[in-house]
Amino acid sequence: MSMNKEVLKTKSIGKWILFFLIVVGLVPLFTMLAASNIITKNVLIERNNLSKVSAVDMIQEERTHLQKSTEKMLIATAKYGEFTSGNFDKPKLKTEMQKLVSANSSLLGATVADQAGEFASTINYPQGYQVTEQNWYRQAKQNLNRVVWTLPYKDPKSGVFVITAAYGYKAANGKFFVISSNVSFNDIERPLGQLKIGKTGRVTLISDKGIALASKGAIDDAHYSRGNDLSSDKMYQAIAASSKRKGYVHVKGNSKVMDIYFNKGAVGSKYWAYAYVMKDDLKAELHSVLISASIIALVVAVLVLILAFIINGIFKEIVGHILSYFRAAEKGKMNPIEVKPKAAKSFKGKVAAKLYTPDEHGSEFNQISYGYNKMIAAVGGLVKKVKGQANNVAEKSDSLLELSTQTDKAIDEVAQTITGIAEVTSSQAQETQESVTRLHNLSEIIERLHANAQTMNDEADKSASLNQANMETMDSVNANWNQELVEMKDLSQSVQDMNTSIQDITKIIGVINDISRQTNLLALNASIEAASAGEAGKGFSVVATEIRKLAEQSAASTKEIETIINQIKDKSHEMVTKTNNSIEGGQKQSELIQAAIKSTDEVYKSNQTMTEQVAQVANASAEIEVVQGKVLSRLENISASTEENAAGTQEVSANAEEVLATMEEFTSHVADLHDIAAKLKAETDKLTVN
Repeated sequence: MSMNKEVLKTKSIGKWILFFLIVVGLVPLFTMLAASNIITKNVLIERNNLSKVSAVDMIQEERTHLQKSTEKMLIATAKYGEFTSGNFDKPKLKTEMQKLVSANSSLLGATVADQAGEFASTINYPQGYQVTEQNWYRQAKQNLNRVVWTLPYKDPKSGVFVITAAYGYKAANGKFFVISSNVSFNDIERPLGQLKIGKTGRVTLISDKGIALASKGAIDDAHYSRGNDLSSDKMYQAIAASSKRKGYVHVKGNSKVMDIYFNKGAVGSKYWAYAYVMKDDLKAELHSVLISASIIALVVAVLVLILAFIINGIFKEIVGHILSYFRAAEKGKMNPIEVKPKAAKSFKGKVAAKLYTPDEHGSEFNQISYGYNKMIAAVGGLVKKVKGQANNVAEKSDSLLELSTQTDKAIDEVAQTITGIAEVTSSQAQETQESVTRLHNLSEIIERLHANAQTMNDEADKSASLNQANMETMDSVNANWNQELVEMKDLSQSVQDMNTSIQDITKIIGVINDISRQTNLLALNASIEAASAGEAGKGFSVVATEIRKLAEQSAASTKEIETIINQIKDKSHEMVTKTNNSIEGGQKQSELIQAAIKSTDEVYKSNQTMTEQVAQVANASAEIEVVQGKVLSRLENISASTEENAAGTQEVSANAEEVLATMEEFTSHVADLHDIAAKLKAETDKLTVN
């Protein structure tokens, strides 16, 4: 046993078991402690929240009650006979105002005023006080038969912040009256003294502009004094920014404990209430809970540690006994575990003996001992078989060593042959690849040739189209030109006919000239005869003179016409000459056009022949490209197959070399196996089983 203890001291998992037991015991404890703290904190926060809601709702209810009671009192007072008559009896009215103030402790003063500015009040206003200039008076005048409320303001006499409620109405005589009262929120704070919001809570009533009206807290704070402006306060700003009428708001940077509950009242209300607690409100209560939980945790931790040490000792005792049998087996003495619980003296020894006594249906350690004994029994039978097989292995290993040596030599020869084949195949693959490369270059040249031939074919088609259009144009020009020649011949004939007509006109003009000369002579003779007749021939003489003048004018006109006719005749001769020349030139031009048409037709025929030849070249190049593609594809397949064969041959060569190396290693292993078989036989002879 001393030897077992020495081994356990060197290395043991006992400390891990101890650590595990402590963790298992303490982690749930501390988890429960943390959960208890969180739950307690949440419960306290919920308690404070309920207190906040109660306080805020109470202050709003008190404020609403005060507002409604004040409004009822003002309206009821306005119905008294002293106020409805319209007569301003100041002493009586002042008495009624005093009664009104006495009836409600929240009213600091009351005033009644008429439209003339005369007033009766329980408040001693300073000399020169103008009631009609006051804000509450003006609001009441604008809102007849309805109670109006002013914003909070500081009373100039008492220095207290108040709110004035005013009721405007018309008396029986039609005069305007206003009844007002100054309201203090002192009474609102009294019921709040019975409420407790945590340890440091405060509830505050403010106006919607941020003026403090009433506030009650566990700690006095001048910051919340009546009349203070809280509009710059983060809490007020957070409430004002909220769109809700009531609920919670969280100020950024504050803890959840400080969440504010607020109530803005009904829509249109000018009075807001809110409540909150300080950030350390739960500190004392959480501290007391933590102390109680810590004491419980400490007691439980001590119990867990004691139990962990006891369990760890029992575990070491069990492991020590079981290890002693394993160490004996290590030396070849395979003894089954035998336990005598009554022989143990200590408590740990008795518990350990009971826990590791071999028992198939016992605890885990009992089952381990039982399993160990079964293993020893099985190993005993196995050792006997191993001894028999060790002899057989030694004999077979000799034969296997000889066979492996022969196989190694044969595989070496095969590997050399395959290596030679691989070198030849690799050379063929390289040459085939070069052929594929050259054929690729040829393919590119054929593709360019085919593209050029296709381009020439397209251009030839365009040229043929242009020649065809040119021939059609030349035919049209020839036809038009022949038509022009015919028309020019007709024109020449017309000019000749006109020239003949002009000759006839010349003859007629000669006749007219003769008539004019004869008429002139006759007129001259008539004039002579009339002169010889004397007075009787004067009239005839005048007529003869006029006839002679007309004959002379006719002769002159005929002379001009003759001159013009001669000019026309000369021009017509010149036109006939030029027309004849044009006809001769047109006939030559027509001959040239016929020659051009003939040449163009020959060019068209040559172009058609060239187009057909170019098309044949394009078709031939396309056929060459198809054939080349097939050749290239087949050559690429051959190249790929050659490369694949080369790769396969190289792989076979590599595999052969690997097989050779494997066989060499196998031969080495067989030799080792032969040695191991001899050693195994020697070792099995050492084993003894009880």
